[in-house]
Amino acid sequence: RFNKDINKVDLADLKAFNNWLGSTLDGSWYQRTFSKIKKNLPALSKWHYSMFPEAINQDLMRKEILLLERRGLFKDAHGNIISGRVMKPTGIMEVIQDYIHKGQEWSIAASEKEKGRFREELAPYMNLKEGYDLHEIAIALRERKVPERWRERYESTDNGMYLWIKEAYEKAYREIPKKHDWKTLKEKRVTKNRVVCLIGYWLP
Repeated sequence: RFNKDINKVDLADLKAFNNWLGSTLDGSWYQRTFSKIKKNLPALSKWHYSMFPEAINQDLMRKEILLLERRGLFKDAHGNIISGRVMKPTGIMEVIQDYIHKGQEWSIAASEKEKGRFREELAPYMNLKEGYDLHEIAIALRERKVPERWRERYESTDNGMYLWIKEAYEKAYREIPKKHDWKTLKEKRVTKNRVVCLIGYWLP
């Protein structure tokens, strides 16, 4: 609430912070009149389902105020604006949202890293004129064993479903290599990592 180093806080800042604490802990006029805290926390009511998370957070802060650690900008003791560790007073709703937001950021970063690695590994193949043909053939060859994973689940209870799944993958295995003339294509010689080898060496 200060947006400055704790060592730079003056009496006016402390008074403003004290007023903020008073208004936060007391709540709004409506909360003091119609939504009094009778136990440890504000009681869940139908109104909460129509409120934004920030409003629910403010309601819960009447009883409990937490400190949320973040990176932010603030003034140091010399008046310089610097980036550093910031503690923000808030409630449990914002803490939960912060964890969700960080989880999304980490998952996106991990996903982009994996996609970059995947693109790097596929680059020698996809840069070939036959790259997309090889991609389809590789999928058909590797997915041929997928029905085996479904055998135990469907074969005993719903044999028709298992046969339908099996035929879908086996059809791709039969037709896609023929479509791209895999017998001829796998004998073609290409250079990978400065080594001349057969395309068929890359795929089973």
